[in-house]
Amino acid sequence: MRSRSAAEAQALGELCGNIVALGTAAYVVWSTVTAFMGGTVPLTRVHVDGGASFGLLWMCVVDPLVVSINLMLAYVAVATLTFVLRISSGLRSNRKAASPLHSLS
Repeated sequence: MRSRSAAEAQALGELCGNIVALGTAAYVVWSTVTAFMGGTVPLTRVHVDGGASFGLLWMCVVDPLVVSINLMLAYVAVATLTFVLRISSGLRSNRKAASPLHSLS
């Protein structure tokens, strides 16, 4: 079994981040439509009456909170996953510890 590189770990992190971003976007759109139209907010038991003013309030307050919290959770999950994969034997770097990332010569 060959060693994985740091580029492969980065690609895995980007894939996980993209999946979380798509899920967050779908939830935000779904919940915003519910806030305008009325009904039960997705994945919760909260019932809202809806309306234009409530929908605008939802877009200005709740949606940014949902996106920010999911962004933070995605960063933590990807950082943890990358850390765990790096400390495993498969993602060790072949470079020396003190070597620079680039050469200026």
